[in-house]
Parts: sequence; C-alpha cells; structure tokens
Amino acid sequence: MLVILLAAGLLYANNASAKPVRLTYSGGFIQLNITSLDHYNNGIELPNWTRIKIAIDTTGYNLPVGTYTGWRLYIWSADPAIQSDDGNDPLDLALLTMQPVGFSANYPDTEYTFPNSTTPYTLSNSEKVFIEGTVINGFEATFGLTYEFGKTAPLLDSPWGFYYTQLYFKLELY
Repeated sequence: MLVILLAAGLLYANNASAKPVRLTYSGGFIQLNITSLDHYNNGIELPNWTRIKIAIDTTGYNLPVGTYTGWRLYIWSADPAIQSDDGNDPLDLALLTMQPVGFSANYPDTEYTFPNSTTPYTLSNSEKVFIEGTVINGFEATFGLTYEFGKTAPLLDSPWGFYYTQLYFKLELY
C-alpha cells in the first residue's frame, strides 16, 4: 500500500512541476571592468554573455478560454545605474546596451516581435518588454544577448574600476 501511495505521489509531483511557461537563462549578472585605454576609447563588448530559452505550451492546462492571447519577456536592471565595486560613483545605465544574437525559434518571425526594436536595446530599471509573441501552444526559442558598454558614448570620464549590474527576466502570458 505504501509503495502505491509513494508512486502516486511521485507521478503527481512530476505532473505538478510542469509549467505552461518556462524561462531558462544564464548570465544575468553583468561584470564590466574598465582597465585599459582600449576600454576607454572603444568600450567593452560581452558577446553572447546571457543565454535564454523560452518555452510556451498551454496544451493540457485548464486555462479559461480566451484569457491568454500571447506572451511577453521582460528584461530590466535591478539598479537605476551601473554600480561600482571600487567606491566610484555609479555610471549611467544608458552606457550599457544589449542586442539579441543567434535567435532561433520553431515558428516564423510573424509570430513574435521585438517591440523596442531599436538596436541596440537600452536597459532601464523598470520592466520593459524585450520580445513578445502570439503562439501559446508549443512555442520555443533560444538566443543569446550581447552587451556593449561605452560603445554609444565614450567612457573617457569614467574612473578605472569594476562595475556591475544584475538583470531581471520575467516571462508571462497575457
């Protein structure tokens, strides 16, 4: 009897852990070191620093009909400025931009958009839609984010040192 209850519990736990919306990422902490003349003159690039996987599949979930018509991925910075680990004043968040690279999806690009398509994408410290889509049954995508720091405006007046920001990611149905 105990074996049957344990097996039923495991089946329920595995079923309950599946979610209709899944976001997997790595590289949400952005480290920036201004340590050379080249960094001051040309900025810093972190190619493919963050890797993201989106999976949307509402099939088999008892969601109210017509409640959800799409999904959105939000990306924003934890802080209003780029923080210093060396006691320097924070730097303007507008110095850090990002752009998607290697985007691969199992649906055509008519099913998703980058609404703030200005490339590169500028960060803010409030939720901002990065990508959104209309397919809620079986959509999957993977891509990377490349960061550029000091490429749009020179870092010449910035003190030497270690800077950082933490990014937040949120994937939701709407």
